[in-house]
Amino acid sequence: APKRAREPNAACLEACRSEAAYGELWARFSRNAPSTKEIESTVEGEPSCIVEVTLQSYFDYYPAVRRQVTALSGSSKAEAVDLMRAFLHFLETGSKARLRNPRELGLGVEIDLTADETPAYAVQASENEGAGIWQVSLGEDGWADLDDATNELCEKARRENQALFTFTGFTSMHYSIDVEKLVQTNKMSGTVRPIRRTTNALFG
Repeated sequence: APKRAREPNAACLEACRSEAAYGELWARFSRNAPSTKEIESTVEGEPSCIVEVTLQSYFDYYPAVRRQVTALSGSSKAEAVDLMRAFLHFLETGSKARLRNPRELGLGVEIDLTADETPAYAVQASENEGAGIWQVSLGEDGWADLDDATNELCEKARRENQALFTFTGFTSMHYSIDVEKLVQTNKMSGTVRPIRRTTNALFG
C-alpha cells in the first residue's frame, strides 16, 4: 500500500499562518502611499495648484511600534502579529484597549504646554530667513520633514498669523497643527508630537 504523506502538525501550521500574517501586516504599515493635495494660492485671483506627494507610512509616524514589532519578531512571530493587530485596531477605532503599553509605543503621549521654560524644539526661524521646512519629531528616530503640501500649510499659517489649523493626512487621518505652540495632534488618538521650523532639510 502506498505510504500516506505526513500531514503538517498544528505547530507548523500556526507558524506558517503567523509568518504570512506578519508579512502582510508589516507591508501594510511600511507602505509609503502616493497622494495629491490641492494648495490654495495666497495671491488673490491665482488658481490653486495640485501637489503630488509621497505620504509617510504608519511605521514612519510610530517608530516605537516598529521597533517593538522587530524585537518581538526575533523570538515570536505570533506575538509580533498580535501587537500589529492591536495597533491596527487602535488606528481603526482610536481605542488603546488591546495595547499592553501604549505610552511605550508613543501612543497618546501628552506634552506639557504650560511649562515656563520654552522647550528646545520651540525655536522658530527668524523673519529674514528663506522658506521654512517644517519637521515632526519621531522620538528616538529624530526629526522627519513634513510632506510638501503640509509644509506649505504651515508656512501659510505662519505668514497669516493663524496659530491653529487642521488637515487630513495619510489614509484620511485627521490632524491639527499649532504653529505657535509647535505641536501636531492626531485628532483620533490624541497623540501629540513636537514640530519645528528650520531652513535646512534634515532628518535627525
